[in-house]
Amino acid sequence: MRQIAILCACIGLVSFVGIPAGAAVINVPADHATIQLAVSAATGVDTVVVAAGLYTEDVTVVAGKDGLTIEGANAGIAAGRVPGVRGAESIVDGGFQLSSASVTVDGFQVINGNTSFGAVGAIYMPSPSATDIIKNNIFVGDGSACLYP
Repeated sequence: MRQIAILCACIGLVSFVGIPAGAAVINVPADHATIQLAVSAATGVDTVVVAAGLYTEDVTVVAGKDGLTIEGANAGIAAGRVPGVRGAESIVDGGFQLSSASVTVDGFQVINGNTSFGAVGAIYMPSPSATDIIKNNIFVGDGSACLYP
């Protein structure tokens, strides 16, 4: 009986150690003051949740963060011709550059575009992935659009 208990304990320990850590949720500004700091700290399976407010920055998602999700305050709420009922916006004055695959950017208002990525655009994808998801965002101002070569 004691041997069975030890065997079960060992199997349980091996099973526990073999489970990878789950995806983290990183909150801006609670956990990191800027979106870029949160994205830099994130792994590819994490979700960065950005509270409503103005963020004057250019956010770069470097290669190796495949599957990263970045959610604004209106994530999941339609924008465009038939918008949903949106609340206060997470406004990015600048833009996003996505250099990883399967990145989701959802629920932001991006104003004024960005020039520091080599092109003016709200979301710039130098190597676009067929699995990137750009949804429920509002682009305002000159140069505010999704761009990819």
